[in-house]
Formats: sequence, C-alpha cells, structure tokens
Amino acid sequence: MPLPYPYQGIKDPLAIPVGFLRHEVRLAKPLLQDRDASGEPGSAWTVYLTALAGIEQLSGKDLLQGDQWASQTQWRVTLRWPGCDVVAGQRVYVGPFTGKYPAHTFEVLFTENVQLRNRKLLLTCLEVDGGSG
Repeated sequence: MPLPYPYQGIKDPLAIPVGFLRHEVRLAKPLLQDRDASGEPGSAWTVYLTALAGIEQLSGKDLLQGDQWASQTQWRVTLRWPGCDVVAGQRVYVGPFTGKYPAHTFEVLFTENVQLRNRKLLLTCLEVDGGSG
C-alpha cells in the first residue's frame, strides 16, 4: 500500500518533508487560577508556544446529539520538538490569526514523541466547534 502524500519515499520516521510545516499554530493551556467550583478548567486559555506545523485530517464523522447534528473531526498536528511539555487537554490554535479568533481550534487528545528521540512530536487532536477558544 503506498504511503500518503508527504511521506512518499521517506524511510526515516523522524524526517519531516521540506515545506510540510507550513501552518502557524499556537499551543495554549488553561489558566490554573481559572477553575469552576468542581475544579474543572474554565474558559480562559494562555498561549505558551508559537510554532510551524504540518496538519492532516485523520477522520471525520457526523453525530446526532439530542436533536442536533454535530461533527467530530480528528486531526494530526506534526511539530518539531518544542522543548516543553505538551499534554492532553491543551489546545492548538491554527491560523491565520487575522481576527479575534483563530481559523480552527483543536483539543489535544494524546501526544507521541516519535521514537522518544525529542525531535518530532505528533499530536492527535479533536476539532472544537465554534473556534472561539
């Protein structure tokens, strides 16, 4: 089975194809002091990292929730190793950042440090509806 586009002919799992990291992303974490009564994070997020990333759609599906249709889309975000911890539950904002809100907002489901070499980080994310962060 042939490999998908950016990986055709690349055998090194740590290699990132030239031009693949073309999207500006901002990683954000919830403010610790912004918690509700049950201890859950509130709606305030602080951006702690800006980087270039490659973004690929993994899957998408439509669900009927109550009496409304909702879509769930999973994405893979590829980054060079950022040098700081990125954990599940954080957010990835995808540009362009021309207005008040980013074009897309993703929630990190899990992270993968490829071969534990601290060179390439893969984030599997779920798109957050509304994009208002």
